[in-house]
Amino acid sequence: MAKHTLEELRSDYNSLLQTCEIRADKLTEVQEICDTILANKPRYEAIATAASVPWFMVAAIHSLEGGLNFKTHLHNGDPLTARTVNEPAGRPQNGSPPFTFEESAIDALAFDKVAVNLEPTFAGICFKLEGFNGFRSRELGIHTPYLWSFSNHYTKGKFVRDGVFDPDAVSKQCGSAVILLRLLGMKAINRKQLSLGRVLKQSLQKAPKTKHEHQTMSLDTTIRAVQTELGVSVDGRPGPETWRAIHLSVVGKNPTPNASLKTIIRAVQKKLGVFEDGNPGPNTWAAISLDTSIRAVQKKVGVTVDGEPGPETWGAIHLAVVGKNPAPDAGLDTTISAVQKKLGVTVDGQPGPETWDAIHLAVVGKKTGGIKKARGIKKGKDTTSLVGEGKPADSRSEKNIATLLPRVRPFARALIEKVANQGIIIKVTSGTRSFAEQDELFAQGRTKPGKIVTKARGGFSNHNFGIAFDVTIFKGSTNPEKATTPVFESPVYKAIGALGTDLGLEWGGNFKTFVDEPHFQLRPSWAADLSESDMLAELRKRKDSGKNFFA
Repeated sequence: MAKHTLEELRSDYNSLLQTCEIRADKLTEVQEICDTILANKPRYEAIATAASVPWFMVAAIHSLEGGLNFKTHLHNGDPLTARTVNEPAGRPQNGSPPFTFEESAIDALAFDKVAVNLEPTFAGICFKLEGFNGFRSRELGIHTPYLWSFSNHYTKGKFVRDGVFDPDAVSKQCGSAVILLRLLGMKAINRKQLSLGRVLKQSLQKAPKTKHEHQTMSLDTTIRAVQTELGVSVDGRPGPETWRAIHLSVVGKNPTPNASLKTIIRAVQKKLGVFEDGNPGPNTWAAISLDTSIRAVQKKVGVTVDGEPGPETWGAIHLAVVGKNPAPDAGLDTTISAVQKKLGVTVDGQPGPETWDAIHLAVVGKKTGGIKKARGIKKGKDTTSLVGEGKPADSRSEKNIATLLPRVRPFARALIEKVANQGIIIKVTSGTRSFAEQDELFAQGRTKPGKIVTKARGGFSNHNFGIAFDVTIFKGSTNPEKATTPVFESPVYKAIGALGTDLGLEWGGNFKTFVDEPHFQLRPSWAADLSESDMLAELRKRKDSGKNFFA
């Protein structure tokens, strides 16, 4: 079999890209594949970081080799419960089954030397993808279905098993180049990531409306609504003018003249209690929309405009909506519930986006245009909260979750469940510690044997106040109760961190001075503008005085 080089095949790949069209009868299926890929992007990114390959390349291989099933080896789709049986057999050589998808994927990419001399261009990616499966189809004179199935460049012919080619068999899988093409069309991949210049319009076909595109449409509507409310140019493209206006509204002052856009965005995210990364996604815009809506309502009913609705705001809303003041002894829950009942929305005393949309329409006289759900965001009480106690976790986790404050427990359970949905088992292995227990841990690696695991003495860790917990990945069984082998170092922790921040938690992997990937904490809203040391000082005062940590 001839040995091929990228330079030999470069013009072929680029020519096929320029003329590629996704088959009309396969558009919906291709879109569903891409939607599934994007829903699991954090896992692919964690593997990509460890293996030094693009995340979308991992995803494309996963689609073809394992049908996007996280219980299969990336090498060939064999089950993770044992080493691979089919070619390449006996992988991974190190470790013992059952393997995690991440362990298998990193081994597969290393075994095939995918990262070696990988050129980050469309042609370079295609060369490596075709090489992962083999160049046998090319030798038989057809465009490999591994790249081009579901497009105009492929009709029939495939290897039905190792070494056996059937010229009439038709691949039922979407080709990896077609997946990349659709991801490009969805703008999930930046053209610059593949060093693409101009791409022909027919190569970026529109599929039927999808979750991703509906979210994009909703986001555009939200941005325009915020711009309208703040009196800036309404174009759905938030630039410096929009972000400076948002900063003034949310933070309460203009940003410094030389502040970068990323600095301004991070300041807004910090104030709103969402993930601080300077890259505003749907959750950030949902929080901005909610804050803007609340301030508009406060302004309309003539109370203090601060985006933090307390008794004064809710009393005025009750008067405006219900038509009378709330009873003098009515609690905030009762007042909010009365407003919700009058507006015909869910009556739970927990004002989320649905409630605020209805209030805004009733009081201000127009819809907010906001994203309907912002996970983990509920304004009107003291901080971020989740409804209910959450699905019970494994026994070890529950023992540690029981030590956390009631406000934090649902977040720990939600994280365990969210991660389990990705085929990963984690357990909460540390919850609240006493000051004395913290001092004992601090001594480890200093005055006592062991590795240093904390920089905090008693009273200087969020674990001492019931707002923080640590997790550990476990393997050995698909049953959490029977999974007893801990995994302390893994790229999967980054994916877990992304899932935790999506819930509204702060992740220790983002700490600047002491990176702690197993760590998660729920920051009280009053501490949004405080440094970690200032927040801990206030928590110590509240502990001494008996004041609620979240009030």
